[in-house]
Amino acid sequence: MTDLTKNNSQKNPQTPMSPGKSASGGVPASAPLELRDPDGFQEIVLSGWHWVEKNALTVGGIILVGLLILTGVTVKNWLNTRAERKAQDAYYSAERKFSKVKEGFDRAKMHSMMPAAVAAKDGKNPEVAATGDLEKDYGAVLPDLEKIVQTQSGTSASAQAAILLAETYLAYNRPEKAAAVTELAAKNLTVNSILGALVRVQLGSGLAAKGDCKEAVNVWGQVLTNASSKFLHADVSLRSGICFEQINDIQKAKEMYQKAAAEAGPESSISSTAKGLARALDLKTKI
Repeated sequence: MTDLTKNNSQKNPQTPMSPGKSASGGVPASAPLELRDPDGFQEIVLSGWHWVEKNALTVGGIILVGLLILTGVTVKNWLNTRAERKAQDAYYSAERKFSKVKEGFDRAKMHSMMPAAVAAKDGKNPEVAATGDLEKDYGAVLPDLEKIVQTQSGTSASAQAAILLAETYLAYNRPEKAAAVTELAAKNLTVNSILGALVRVQLGSGLAAKGDCKEAVNVWGQVLTNASSKFLHADVSLRSGICFEQINDIQKAKEMYQKAAAEAGPESSISSTAKGLARALDLKTKI
């Protein structure tokens, strides 16, 4: 190396590049876009804004649709709550009238079961006993309950009214009416709800009572395959077993009796009934 080169090198030593700086001494390559290229960042922002301006109707439409959906859900919930409250008011009034009549019949029945001496000592005038004629006994109160089922479809009140009607119809040997009213109530009630499951239990009972066991077990099957209705499984299994036996499906009847006993527990009346029916069925098939 020549003396001139050495001197220049000593006079102008190369300064090391600091971390984070480019070779040119400017903004580092790793810096954010807005620092590295302010014009590029502004261009992106402006292009986005221009898109919004050009598509204002579309953007506004999307927002509007979202608001409409939200508003629709809110209004629907409010209307459903309002409809249920109205239906419950109607049911409460109709059920109160029904209960007053039924309680009178129950008191009359209890009074008739008293020994004569006890009844005389009781000193109370007995209530009018039920005649056994549906129209005479409940003709004045059933139409209000029937109207709720027909006009308040999908409400809890409709299901409650249908269950009460079905119990009454079955007690008066009117299974076709029990099946019809519960079928109407079940149309807009999911089996996952408690009332929806209870309505189907009564629907199956109406069908079985009028001799349609095949359809009854299909309806009860909806309850048995639903985990949320497990509290009904023992009772419904017993009913299904009786129906399967009536249509001569012996194997299914045995399965349902076994299921009823297992679901109900060893100390329950359902369990003892199911075991008794299963034993009777075994004896019947061995003869």
